[in-house]
Amino acid sequence: MQPTRRAWGIIILASALLLCALIFDDRSCLIASSVLGLFLLYRVIVFSRSVTDILSSLNFTRTVDKSVIRQGTMLEVSGTVTLKNHSSCRVEISDIPPKNSQMIKGNTVFTAGGVDRETLMGTYQLSLSSSGFLSFGGIKCRIDDRFFSNIVIMGEKAFQAPELFVQVSPTFALMKGYGFGPRENDHQNSGFKGTGILSFREYRAGDNLRSVDWKLTAKFNKKYIRVHGDTADDTPLIVADRPDEIIPGSDGVRQMLTSAVASAIEHAIQEYGSCSLVVISGPNILNMQNKSRDIRAMEQMVGGFAPFDRLHRLYRSYYAARTLSSLTRTDQSDLSEEVRIYHNRVEGLLRSSTQVAGPTSFEWELNRIVEASRNSRVYYFGFCEGDLSHIWMLLLTTLKFGTRVSLSLPDSPRCRRMTDFLAFDHVTLEMMR
Repeated sequence: MQPTRRAWGIIILASALLLCALIFDDRSCLIASSVLGLFLLYRVIVFSRSVTDILSSLNFTRTVDKSVIRQGTMLEVSGTVTLKNHSSCRVEISDIPPKNSQMIKGNTVFTAGGVDRETLMGTYQLSLSSSGFLSFGGIKCRIDDRFFSNIVIMGEKAFQAPELFVQVSPTFALMKGYGFGPRENDHQNSGFKGTGILSFREYRAGDNLRSVDWKLTAKFNKKYIRVHGDTADDTPLIVADRPDEIIPGSDGVRQMLTSAVASAIEHAIQEYGSCSLVVISGPNILNMQNKSRDIRAMEQMVGGFAPFDRLHRLYRSYYAARTLSSLTRTDQSDLSEEVRIYHNRVEGLLRSSTQVAGPTSFEWELNRIVEASRNSRVYYFGFCEGDLSHIWMLLLTTLKFGTRVSLSLPDSPRCRRMTDFLAFDHVTLEMMR
C-alpha cells in the first residue's frame, strides 16, 4: 500500500503540527495532529476493506484463438473482467503475457470506472519467441483512491490459464547444419583437441601479427600464420544486420526478423548458457554483446530491425573481380559510343575503389570479433537489400577461421537468387517465410 500525494501532504502537516506541539507545548496543535492521524487511519481501514471486497469479487477469464501454435506466429488473446467496484476507487486490470512475448496489436490493460458492477472485455495480439509449454503470468490489479494506492499480482493457476504449447519453428531454432547447401548435415566438432599448432598458412590482411611464425617467414620470405588447434567455443555468434534508412524494408519482414533473432538468442542461452550478439547495418558495426545472458538487453540492441542512417553505405568487396563482374562487359558492340564511354568510366571508378591497399575498418573490426570470440557457428539475419559486399566479407572472415555460417534471409525473389553464397563450403542458406 502506497500513500498518494494527497496522503503525503496530510502526513507532513500532521508531523509539523506534532512538532509544534512538542516544542511550544501547544495542546491545540496536538489535537489537530491527532485528528489528522485518526483520519488517515480511518482511510487506511476503508481502503483495505475496499481492496478486499474488489479482489474477492474479481473474475478474469482468458481465451486464445489456438492453444498449439508455431514459434513466431501471431496469437490472439481475449480477456473478460468482472468485478464489484466501489465508486471511490479506480481499478486497473492488466494481463501478464508469457515471458519473451512481443506485443503486436492491442492493449493488455482493462480499466474499470465508478459503477457497482462492471464487465470489461479486451483483445490483443502477441508473438511468442519461446518454445515448449508456456503459461501466462497472471494478472496485475492496481486499485487507487484519493489517499492510497495498492498493486496486487494474482499469479495463481486459475489466472495463468490456458496453457500454451509452442512448437519450435525451423526458421527460428538454432539447428546445427539446418538448411540447404554443402555439408548441411556436417556439424561435428573437429577431432583436434588442445592448444597445439594444427598447420600454417600465408598471412592475410587483418590477421593478428602475434600469430606470425617468424622462422617460416624468414625461411620462405613470406609471412606465415600459425593455426592453433584449440577447440572453438560452442557459444554461437548472432549477427543482426539492420536495414539502411534508404531501403527500410516492410514492417512484416522486420517483425519476422526480430522474432527470429529473439528466438535464436533465447535458444542459444538455454542450450549453451550464453550468447554473443553483433548488431551491424551494412559495413557499420553498431554494437556488440559478448557471451551475455541478458535477453532483454540484447533484444534492445537489435532495436526491432529499425532502419539505420548509415555512415557508410557502400563497402569495398574483398575480391575486386566479384564486384566488377556486374559491370564489366567484354562485348560492347551493341552499345553506342556515348553509353560505352560512360560504362567504361564507371567501371574504372569502381576498379580503382576496389584496389585500395590494406583492409578497411569494417574488415579489421570484423576480423577481431570473429578471432576473439572463436565461435563454432555464426548465424546471420538480415534483409539482403542494397549492397551485399559486407556479407561477402563476413563469409570470407569466417572461412579464414573455419567457422560455419548460417544465413537466414527473407523469402524474396532476390534472396532466392543468392545461391552464390553457397560457393563457400562452410555456408548454409535458409529462407524465412
